[in-house]
Amino acid sequence: MHNIEERLLSGIGGNPFSRAPLEEITFSPRRFASQFLAMNVDAEAHFEEHGDLRSALQLMTPGFQRDADKWSREKQVKFIENSLSGFRSTLQIFGLASDTTYSNSIPLHSKVLDGLQRSTAWVDFTENKFTVFNGLSFDDIKSLSLLNHVRCHLQCFVFETEREACTYYIDINRGFTHSEADIVRAEKYMENLPK
Repeated sequence: MHNIEERLLSGIGGNPFSRAPLEEITFSPRRFASQFLAMNVDAEAHFEEHGDLRSALQLMTPGFQRDADKWSREKQVKFIENSLSGFRSTLQIFGLASDTTYSNSIPLHSKVLDGLQRSTAWVDFTENKFTVFNGLSFDDIKSLSLLNHVRCHLQCFVFETEREACTYYIDINRGFTHSEADIVRAEKYMENLPK
């Protein structure tokens, strides 16, 4: 029995999902733009100047991420409908330990680690690019009290280097949610990062 427990602990310890986040935050989708972008001062400033949430999100997207167009509009609609109905999804961001600017323990140059497709769905929905539940836009529902129960959950990780973040990204997505082409793209990106 002791050997089985050691093997289990060894397997868990070697799994990237065993890494604990630095911080966990929950916020309302009503404030998706302000809360999410507040974790990257460059993206936040870009949004304030240009009002373009999608391009601000791109500033939070590291080079190893796959493109933000992997989900069809139908999948985005289903994700938002599920989220509005109570489904809880966790987005992950990361910062580097060398970042000296923090707000409530969140590095202020954070980037999207996992959940770019989900973040893009929220961005597109809050910008009224599609509707849910037979024609309801974000503007239609944003003031309703029913939206109070809907939450966006976010985990923040800190890595020593971008290479370490990229390795984590590959490890959590290989053979699970990303295509082999997405993984190869991340690996090629990592080849150019300092060791």
